[in-house]
Amino acid sequence: MFRGQSKNPREAKRGILYCDVFPVLLYWICKTEIMFEMEAKMKRTAVILSVILILLTLSIPVSAEEATVYVDGTGTKPGSYLTLPEAAEAVADGGTIVVSGDITTPSSAATTLPAKTLTITSENGAKLIVGRAMLLNGDTTLRNITVVNAASDGLDFIYTQGHDFTVESDVTTLASETTGRFLSLYTGGAANAFCDVTDQKMTVKGGEWRNIYLGNWSGTFLGVLCTVTVDGATIDRQIQVGNMNSGDNFCEKNVIILKSGTVNRILPYNTAAPIEVTLAGGVVKNLECDATVTAEEKVLIGTASAEVKLADGVKAGGDESVDEIICTVYEKGDATGSGPDVPVETEAPDTKAPDTEAPETKAPDTEAPDTKAPETKAPDTKAPETGTPETKASGIADATGTEPAAGSDGEGGVPVYVWAIIGVALAAAAVCVAIAVIKKKKA
Repeated sequence: MFRGQSKNPREAKRGILYCDVFPVLLYWICKTEIMFEMEAKMKRTAVILSVILILLTLSIPVSAEEATVYVDGTGTKPGSYLTLPEAAEAVADGGTIVVSGDITTPSSAATTLPAKTLTITSENGAKLIVGRAMLLNGDTTLRNITVVNAASDGLDFIYTQGHDFTVESDVTTLASETTGRFLSLYTGGAANAFCDVTDQKMTVKGGEWRNIYLGNWSGTFLGVLCTVTVDGATIDRQIQVGNMNSGDNFCEKNVIILKSGTVNRILPYNTAAPIEVTLAGGVVKNLECDATVTAEEKVLIGTASAEVKLADGVKAGGDESVDEIICTVYEKGDATGSGPDVPVETEAPDTKAPDTEAPETKAPDTEAPDTKAPETKAPDTKAPETGTPETKASGIADATGTEPAAGSDGEGGVPVYVWAIIGVALAAAAVCVAIAVIKKKKA
């Protein structure tokens, strides 16, 4: 018996309980508390790690659209694209495409740009060479660029398809070396198009263009208001209200404004749509629509087979040596004017019939939206360049007429949904690892 040990067996058992059992219980209690605390910490750590992995996954660049992209016709320079449609797909909505090397759109199929607001410009004198018709699906601005017509006769059009279109004053255009024609502009679409506008604006400040049509090549053009403003450009054939071919312009109001520049002829064609012509400057050689003169600067009017009205405060007068000009209008107070309240001088009506030249005698090739249709040659006409009836296409066709896969970044990169799946898988794996560690600790 140890010293101090109780001689009473009950007390001895109590001492064993105090000395042996209680420390063991205390140990397990402490250990359990520590494990609970560690488990809680591990759970918090697992949650934090999962959140971090998810955030890292979401931060991976997934076909990030850029504000400015470059296209050089080779695609070999860092950050540059081979074709205009590829660059348009990669750029952000409202962004800028810089043509950094001469590029030529294909002659085998129309070039279709996506439904984005775009600015197309250039650097180092690079040219945009149009090999066949272009179809725009968003508001577009041309700035500081040379646009060359290299398309065949009757395929040399830019269809704005009801979207706003602006040509800045620093734009230069070159005619086709084969046909001698400049490109023509349409407020509407291609063959058999349906175009419904609300308040469309086409403003042409620079370059020389063959025609401007307020309408489609054929089909239905309707809406509330369509306005074409020429402010410095040259239209060497005509501004025409109405489709070039069949169909009609049903727009409630068509407005043509000439601020400066030269227009050979303004006329309605195959339409009864309402037309307002305002002349505030420049030269109109042949006027076949009623017009109001609101001269900000000198306005020169050639043959006028329509009514010409002077706005309040505008007087007419002066004499020009140019044979085709028979009417010169000056701003009120201009020293060269012949005095107040002098009416517009016009020649007596010409007895011969007005010029009835049809807008075009050659219709362009048929162009299906996704496949190249073979050219059909009739004895005197070509089949039209067809666009899709829908004027606002959502996709983008490359030179072969095919569309990139849905979710593609436009460069043949990894699709967006693949990155999403990878991110979810990483997060799930992190959670599973954390749970496994916790269970192992518990065991």
